[in-house]
Parts: sequence; C-alpha cells; structure tokens
Amino acid sequence: MKIRFDPPERQDPSRDHGLRVEYGATKRTGWRWRWYLILLLVSSPLLYLLWTLLKDWIFVEAHGYITVPQTVVRAGGEGYIQELRAQPLTSVVVGTVLAKLENEPLSDRHERIQDELRYLETEGKAWQAQSNLSGIRQLLAFAEEQKQFYRKRLIQYERLLRQGAATQAELATARSQYQSSLERLAALEDSLRRENRLPPEAKDATARVRQLSLDLKEIDDQLGQLSIVSPASGIVTELFAQPGEYLAKGHPLLQIAETEHAFITAYVPPKYLDYAVIGQTATVSLPSGERIETRVVSVPGITQKLPGDAVTPLETRSPAIVAHLALVERAPVRLVRLVHGTPVRVRFHPHLTSSRIEESQHVPPVRP
Repeated sequence: MKIRFDPPERQDPSRDHGLRVEYGATKRTGWRWRWYLILLLVSSPLLYLLWTLLKDWIFVEAHGYITVPQTVVRAGGEGYIQELRAQPLTSVVVGTVLAKLENEPLSDRHERIQDELRYLETEGKAWQAQSNLSGIRQLLAFAEEQKQFYRKRLIQYERLLRQGAATQAELATARSQYQSSLERLAALEDSLRRENRLPPEAKDATARVRQLSLDLKEIDDQLGQLSIVSPASGIVTELFAQPGEYLAKGHPLLQIAETEHAFITAYVPPKYLDYAVIGQTATVSLPSGERIETRVVSVPGITQKLPGDAVTPLETRSPAIVAHLALVERAPVRLVRLVHGTPVRVRFHPHLTSSRIEESQHVPPVRP
C-alpha cells in the first residue's frame, strides 16, 4: 500500500471522501486567524506588562491636574443682600460690583450723626471758640518774641550811646518800639483771658464735634464695605447666598475661578528629578485629545503622594515632586477649556542643559 502524506482534501478541498462540500472559500483559512486571535488574547497581559516597563525608558511622563485658583469673595460688612448682580458662569473683572448690602440701623445712625454735626456747626460755638483761642495763642507767642527782640535791641543802643556810637534819636526809636511791643502783648493777653471765660458748654461742644467726626468716618467706612466688589477677574463658579439673606461680616458670598491664572500641577517621579526645574518644557494631553505646550514656572520644593485616582492596580501611591506648569501661549480659547481638577498627562521634552536652565530663571511663578 502506498503511503500518502497529503490528504485528498488538500488536493480537492470541495470534496470530502468523495462527497461534495458546499462552503465559502474564506472558511478554509479562517481557522488560522482564530488561532492568531487566541494567541494574542493569551499573551496580552504579558504584552501590557512589557509596555508598562518599557515606556518609562522611552517617555518621561507624569500625572497632573489642571489647577484654577479659586477666590472666595466674603462680605466686608453685615446686612441683608439688597441687590445681587453676579450670576453663576458669568465673567467678572476686578472692581466689578457683585452685590450691595443694606443695614438700616447703620444708615439711621449715620443720618443722626450728620444732623447733630449740622446743628453744632450752625451754632458755631465750639468751632469759633477753638478758632479764636488758637489764633490768639499764635499771636501771643509772636508778640512775646517781638518783645524779647526789641528789649535786646534797646539794651544794645543804650550801650552804644555810652560808647558814643549811637545817637539819642536812635535810642528813642528803639525805646518806642519796645514800648509798642509791650502794649501789643498786653492786649493779646487780655483777649486770651476773655476767650477763656467762654461758657462750659462751648468747650464741651468742641469735644463732642471731634467725637462725632470720628464716629462719622468709621460709619462711612462701614457703609462703603456694604458694596461688595470683585477682587479678581474670572468666572463666577458658585453662589453661597441669595438676595434677601443676611450676611455677617466675613461670610462667603460667592466663588470666582481665575481662569487667566490657570496652571498645571504635575507630580514628577523622584527618578525624573532633573526634569523638575524652572524653564523645562512639556506637552500636556487633555482628556479631549488636545495637546498644549507648557513650561515649568515654579517648583515649591515639596513632595506629595499621588492621588488615588492617578494610580493603576499595578502602581503604588509613592511620593512625587510637585511642579507647576503654565501655558506657553495663554490663548483665551484654551483657557476656557481648562477645568479645575481635570486629570491630564504630562510628557516632558528632553531635559534642559545647565545654560538653558539659567536663561529660564526669569520666568515668574504662577499664583497659588
């Protein structure tokens, strides 16, 4: 019997033991692809492990999150919200009036003090007495200086007359000037005594006016704080109060996201310490697939553990170096897409040389 190494189906695939078999031509080679697929599925964990180990040698990557500084606007005074001009997801700039508070007791006190001050100013007792006393004291001090001057001058002319270096007319003129200064001084002293005999209520009114002026200034400052203005530019993300509610001093009103100061907080593994330097460039991949170019602008010099959602089952929450990266081109369209807390992937470019690092030291740090 002759040994046959090739089955008859290979010579004539359309027949099996003399019977015709009807099936498509693609079915004849499908079994090969099935074996390839099974082999790929079985080896996929090994391939994934190899890729995880090798990618650290090929790419320098780090976990990161988008950080948008949040500013909480608080009430500088206390009162009921009379008007709330800010709404969520609206843009504001520095100096924009966000809300106005109403404090009726403070406003009533302000009006009462103003009325009392107008009454005292109309009477004019305290202000006139204070003005006259101050002016008389100044004139009295000047007259005393004039008296001393003319007295020394008279003594000098008497000495010169005895030496024959002065005349009687000059001595008489000096004596007359000295006498006039004495009379002027005596008249001012008499005026000062008359002013000091003012009624006691006039002196009490002076102290009252001073106290009321200080109180009025303090109330004006408090009324100015009832108008809450924006301390930063950005987008209103959350409201903590509504019109009609009472706000105590320091109570939060709303929160502003400063999109113009958005930056990336990257957690750099310690083995990539050379990349955590100011001026180092990197590409940040957003979840949308968009890539933006960034630059390291601040390294606080601290380490933190990776967040729990940033590690895979094969990784551990090991400490990492914190670095802040800012956009190289801060385009308005890109700033809007930077949502606070969004996870991103940071891929560093080839690390800088020492000379390029020194050139990048002028880059200002981002706002925390």
